Amino acid sequence: MRARFTLLAVPTILALGCGDSPAAPDTGTADTAVEDTEAPQDTSVSKDSGAPQDAPADATADSATVPDLPPTEDAPPPTDTFISMDAPTPDGPGVDAPSPDVAPLDTGRDTAAEASTCGAAGQPCCARGMCSVGAECNPSSNVCRSCGSAGERCCERVMPRCGAAMVCTPAGTCAPCGTPGQPCCAGMCGAGAVCFGETCLACGMPGQACCAGRMCAAGTTCGPSGLCQPCGGPGLPCCGATCMGALVCRAGTCQATTCGALGQGCCFGRLCNTEGLTCGAAGTCVVCGAPSQACCEGERCNPGGVCRGGSCARCGAAAEACCEGRVCNAGLVCVAPLGAMSACQVCGAATQPCCFGDRCNAGLRCRSGTCGAG
Repeated sequence: MRARFTLLAVPTILALGCGDSPAAPDTGTADTAVEDTEAPQDTSVSKDSGAPQDAPADATADSATVPDLPPTEDAPPPTDTFISMDAPTPDGPGVDAPSPDVAPLDTGRDTAAEASTCGAAGQPCCARGMCSVGAECNPSSNVCRSCGSAGERCCERVMPRCGAAMVCTPAGTCAPCGTPGQPCCAGMCGAGAVCFGETCLACGMPGQACCAGRMCAAGTTCGPSGLCQPCGGPGLPCCGATCMGALVCRAGTCQATTCGALGQGCCFGRLCNTEGLTCGAAGTCVVCGAPSQACCEGERCNPGGVCRGGSCARCGAAAEACCEGRVCNAGLVCVAPLGAMSACQVCGAATQPCCFGDRCNAGLRCRSGTCGAG
């Protein structure tokens, strides 16, 4: 009702103000209407407030018919100013200035002057028993003592006990390690040396120990004895599986390609290619093992033969040589007269040698190796 009354009063006031006629006497009615009729409050953004004021509660019902008023040009919204916590400080770009309330880092020394009066060998130990590198604190005297260098005592309270490329010896002193003649560095040695019995030995060259992994210098190989020996030449061990020049690796030995066959020259070391061949007196490969033939490698002959003077001879029959193991045919015994070759002889009869096992023919007894009457 208040809003409707206000709309009626405004035309009346406008009508009174128009024209040249004198103003009507004040009856109080118009003033009362004007006083009771309040103009709608301005809902636009205030120049000083920076934000719109809340509209009166009575204008809520008609707010749908009133268009929104744009904010005035001279009242921009306040701009918030954000201060970055990571902004560079005068102390340097990108470095946060320390707070004056933060205590300085404790270095173990009370003052700068203390740094020159403690920690070195012969000086008092610094705070918490600290000493400089190459020294340790002696708890009984609170004095730093030198340790860890070559010829010095091994450190006991700091690790490592000795410096680089050194080892603590059983005598409790530090000594260089890793080169030939020096102690092993925890079981290891430098290049060209191998750890053997806690000592580094030179390795890799002919006559020297094989290096780690059975490695040797070029032209040498690690032999069965664990020493490096030359390889690759005629009659020498193969260098792995290779030999020099036209030589070929056969049975672990470097041999010529035209040796070892029947009638060919013997390979290095008087070797031939196959069983039944041996290197004869003339240096060529010949058949071996049969009676009257050369003995095979290892003084071997075919069954029924024995090696005598480099040649195979028949064995086992009467008057023949005894076979290997002093064996003869049945009814014969191997006899070896003083200073003579052993031979198979008839046994068991009177005045004959006793047979194997001191046996003799019936009615005879073996006495001193000869059969005789009982």
